[in-house]
Amino acid sequence: GAHLSLLRRESVGRFSLSRSLLYPGEHTVKEIEKALIPISEALSFLPTFEVDEDAAAALFGGKQIQLKVVTENAEEVYVKMTNGNAVCIASVRSSTIDGKSYLVPHRMLI
Repeated sequence: GAHLSLLRRESVGRFSLSRSLLYPGEHTVKEIEKALIPISEALSFLPTFEVDEDAAAALFGGKQIQLKVVTENAEEVYVKMTNGNAVCIASVRSSTIDGKSYLVPHRMLI
């Protein structure tokens, strides 16, 4: 029968070995900076919501915030401020009581 002697994953989605570093290893600051992916690029596969400073502060405090428009539920969305700064990964939930949609923070990105 057949057998496999080596299996090497060279990419996962948008991430590839050409932009990676071996760990542990000694790397220069320049190599590390080149390998770093901006969070907006790394999370570009998620739906994105922009919020103002007050909403970002509420999310940082663990509070859910009401969306201005009713939106379909989503397990994970990327939330950033209007200035581009990352806020959190959140879910979108619709209330069965008032029918409004809310952003519910899960993982803060600070």
